[in-house]
Amino acid sequence: GVYFVQVANLADDSKGSSDYTLSVTAPLPAGPNLVVQALALDRYVAAPGGEVVARAVLANVGSAASGPFSVQYFLSDNLDLGRLRLEPLGSSFSVASLEPNSLLRDERTLRLPPVGLAAGDHYLVLVVDAGEAVAETGEADNTGARVLSVLPAADANEPNNERLAAPDARLVAGRFSQSGLPLTP
Repeated sequence: GVYFVQVANLADDSKGSSDYTLSVTAPLPAGPNLVVQALALDRYVAAPGGEVVARAVLANVGSAASGPFSVQYFLSDNLDLGRLRLEPLGSSFSVASLEPNSLLRDERTLRLPPVGLAAGDHYLVLVVDAGEAVAETGEADNTGARVLSVLPAADANEPNNERLAAPDARLVAGRFSQSGLPLTP
């Protein structure tokens, strides 16, 4: 439930307030609570069709075993819950159960869609209990997200999209100019 605490000086003196200590101990609700404790990427910039290695730590911070649940990585162009669009990255995976106060580490390589992915900032989102199979004491902490900047798609008319094939750009007095750059039709 929701609790409110009000602290007041009820003494009938005008000397001001006294120092005090307030301690609140709330009962822990019984049951599992699955959370994304950590999420990191091996890179935060990738091209369409590129790969990103995600490393995550999932935890059950509740007081009971979770039972079976699924986990899924997604890609989203926003984190606004009112218009959240999640596109699955790879397949979901199942976890048989997670005991109270235990961790599960996950590392996997995720491939971004090769087409239809706009350049710019996106979010790699991890959802634990993606199928909502576990009745948890808290449902608002089942996700973790990291910003992933997506590069523009490669230009099909430019054969030097790889760093080793591209000419060096050396600035002279803050400027660069290169003539004779190849573009094939």
